[in-house]
Amino acid sequence: MPEDKPRCVMGVGYPLDIVVCSALGADIYDSVCPTRTARFGTALVPEVCMNYTWAYIHCLVTKDAMGSQLLSYHNLNCMLPLQT
Repeated sequence: MPEDKPRCVMGVGYPLDIVVCSALGADIYDSVCPTRTARFGTALVPEVCMNYTWAYIHCLVTKDAMGSQLLSYHNLNCMLPLQT
């Protein structure tokens, strides 16, 4: 594959997969892990954005789609540093 073309990896699911693929030269990833885990009310790391408490997010996850959206943003933000 030409060096000037981006390398896309499809279906990587776990943070470790992204670290390994990055080490092997991948540039772009297609992963449902951050959003899928958020839909089930799971954050990838214990620390959450300082704007919301765990109790508030738990309440949103159980009663409103906004909770899944907040956790999705959080999980995506947690995975971004893994690509470098």
